[in-house]
Amino acid sequence: MAEKTVIRRLENGLTIWDAREEGKEVIGYSQDVQPTVDFTQSLANDEDYTKRGIKESLWHYATIPDSVILKLWFEDGLNIYHALDTADERRLWNLLNTKYKIFKTTTKHHSV
Repeated sequence: MAEKTVIRRLENGLTIWDAREEGKEVIGYSQDVQPTVDFTQSLANDEDYTKRGIKESLWHYATIPDSVILKLWFEDGLNIYHALDTADERRLWNLLNTKYKIFKTTTKHHSV
């Protein structure tokens, strides 16, 4: 990959960059997600947190960093900022339970 030029760094840690490779312009993004992983894993290890959430009808299932929201959109075809139909909602839950499970705040599984 050619040298990257930072276009913008956002407050949430997301960096948007630009590079030229083989005559093509590439725009990409990166983000250190380790702080989010540490946060979600600490909540996932707290069974009382999940129980309280379910009891109060507000289950905090995952915290998804912006770079992963972009991956969901560009790589998995799910734009979670728009209403999802049942099939896409099912795909989202499946992805959160498999590919992106490190961002879950619970050890339990939700399905549609």
